[in-house]
Amino acid sequence: MELEVCFRTWRSQEQQGYVFIGFKELDGVWRDSGFEYIGARSERKITRAAEELTHQGGDIYWCPNIFTTQRRVRDGVTEGRFLYADLDAVDPREIDPSLKPTVAWKSSHNRFQALWKLEESLPADRLEELNRRLSYALGADKSGWDLTQYLRVPGTLNYKYNPPQQGELLWTAGPIYQTGMLETLVPSVTETANAAKAPDDKQLAAFLELLRKHKKRIPSNVYRLLQYPPKEVDKNVGKRSTILWRIEHELIKAQIPLDDIVELIRLSAWNKYRGRRDEQKRIYTEVAKVYSEVTGGQESERPETSSVAHDSLLGPDVVIKPLTDYEVQEIDWLWYPYIPKGGITLLDGDPGVGKTYLALALVAHFSAGIPLPGEVVVEGMRKPGLRVIYMTAEDDPGLTLRPRLELIGATLDNVLVCEGIRIDNVVEPLDLSTQDGIEVLAALCDQYRPELIVLDPLVAFIGRADINKANEVRPIMTALNLLAREYNVAVVSIRHLTKGARDRIIYRGMGTIDLIAAARSALLVANDPENPAVRVMFHQKHNLSPQGASLGYTITDEGFRWIGEVSLSPMEALKPDGSSSDRSETKREAAAQWLESFLAQYPQGVAAKALFDAAREEGFSERTLRRARHEVDVVITKSGSLWLWTLRRPPESDE
Repeated sequence: MELEVCFRTWRSQEQQGYVFIGFKELDGVWRDSGFEYIGARSERKITRAAEELTHQGGDIYWCPNIFTTQRRVRDGVTEGRFLYADLDAVDPREIDPSLKPTVAWKSSHNRFQALWKLEESLPADRLEELNRRLSYALGADKSGWDLTQYLRVPGTLNYKYNPPQQGELLWTAGPIYQTGMLETLVPSVTETANAAKAPDDKQLAAFLELLRKHKKRIPSNVYRLLQYPPKEVDKNVGKRSTILWRIEHELIKAQIPLDDIVELIRLSAWNKYRGRRDEQKRIYTEVAKVYSEVTGGQESERPETSSVAHDSLLGPDVVIKPLTDYEVQEIDWLWYPYIPKGGITLLDGDPGVGKTYLALALVAHFSAGIPLPGEVVVEGMRKPGLRVIYMTAEDDPGLTLRPRLELIGATLDNVLVCEGIRIDNVVEPLDLSTQDGIEVLAALCDQYRPELIVLDPLVAFIGRADINKANEVRPIMTALNLLAREYNVAVVSIRHLTKGARDRIIYRGMGTIDLIAAARSALLVANDPENPAVRVMFHQKHNLSPQGASLGYTITDEGFRWIGEVSLSPMEALKPDGSSSDRSETKREAAAQWLESFLAQYPQGVAAKALFDAAREEGFSERTLRRARHEVDVVITKSGSLWLWTLRRPPESDE
């Protein structure tokens, strides 16, 4: 473990404050530790802590910047003199000498990270902007430029792999840069984006000619991938660098000439170096590296057709093993049985019914550690003050969100509001239909470690994807579920109800039914038809637990208040078209007729439980039945431990 790299970086900042070490345990639990940095004494303390963490086994990280606050937050950085990049597969030894890093290390096989030291400190805004430009110019991780970014401690084990891979320090005495010189070497992000446009017509013609030339040799799955348009590369395929390696691997196995492979990659949507001066050189170096891995330095025989077919693009990644090899995992709950962690919960309802207010009430409870209905308060059972990220596209944080949360009793420091990404001075909602959008959300989770993420509303964060098309929505929900599982965070997505009638209320939420299929739990909000002041939360989908009780709540000038369990069904609260119902009168009349007919068969009375069970079979809730009894003249008496329902006067006979 090369902690001296971290210490030299912090010493060079020439300021005091707090530094941060991050640790990811083998079971995925994240720990974020801050240390006051005031010299050698602090370094000894950090060394002991880092050695203890390393002994436990897990990934250990550090942040190059020094913070003025005891929390690793963006506003805690005022200045800095180091740029850094998570290079992914960009080998620092192959970077143009004019941009050679000051410090570089290997974090795992073919994965690298690096630092660039400046002659003078820069204000936080300028430092971050220059760091972003550097990441884009190098083709590094586009989410790894912010001031709170964690890097792996050089020389530590990377437990992302099995077996873990040992990191390696490459060098520590690279050049120190003048700010002005560095700015001339890295273009603006806009310039980089413009340089990465799709190939022109001549290039496209050359690309198609190469494809036709080698069509019989190229495996069909690779042939299709090479023709992906750029937007599909970003949306549907997965991690770009991994798929690109697989394409190169298959082309080499198919005995495509090396120069033609380089051209195919250069002219395709997979070219991550497009627009760079050393574009062709970089692609050639990357392909040559894969070629060396495939052939072991020797010319290999072309695989037989059957071999190519069986060794498909996804073949090496297929995981299959007996079910006995899987350990039984317990479900982690944010609120049992309504909101599980590690998955998506849908919150549906008509506009104006109180969905957002309910979501804010949940945020307030979690942020302040306030017990929710049904929770048993046990000391030490749950830490107070859970962190929440609220993503909104409809409500103004200062005008709506903050006043409501303050009124309910939220701990505001634990509530982070993400309005989106600033593009050309306009804040756009995060687009979760793109890989960049998912990576930004993952970066937020990595940095802030929230227990809950709220998407309000879901439709605002799916970009240009059609919410009614399963093939466009499914990849988004899959990516969200994977992210939720990786960070063990609960994701609550708010949806409006549609007006069209469907057989089951659970399918009335806006969009394709794949949305409800991808959710682990689903909640529905509706008004109580007999008491408009009362809203009711129904537990519509409950794959991981028994169905939770329907809970009522009120919203007044004094805030949000739970009123306990409510005996009301979704069918009684909603019309077939998904809006609030005014059918209670007709429903009650039908229940009264059924009740009178049923009790007439039992002159001695019927036990309440048996009666309610029979009523439910007919589609009547206990609540409806209790209202209906006043129209039928029912007497309720107690016999031992049983409550009996009896008609006071039996119906007159027709005889």
